[in-house]
Amino acid sequence: MDRLVARNAVAFGALASAIVATAAAWLYAPPADATTLRGFGAANVACLEWTDSCAVCRRDAAGGAAKCSLPGIACQPKPVACSKP
Repeated sequence: MDRLVARNAVAFGALASAIVATAAAWLYAPPADATTLRGFGAANVACLEWTDSCAVCRRDAAGGAAKCSLPGIACQPKPVACSKP
């Protein structure tokens, strides 16, 4: 009986970790669409700062990874534009 419980626990753990990994990849994958903040940054690598009037994304001059602020809860985004070329 203890073996059965241990085997089921291992199987459940493997299944749970696979589900979490799949969900994490799906939820946090940056979109490739240039109309989104992250997509705009990927498509316009020369732009150092861009915004949709709700959140602002910035990248250092060396072209590092972009860091974006969080939008307000009731903000209505506008088309993404480069604010610091």
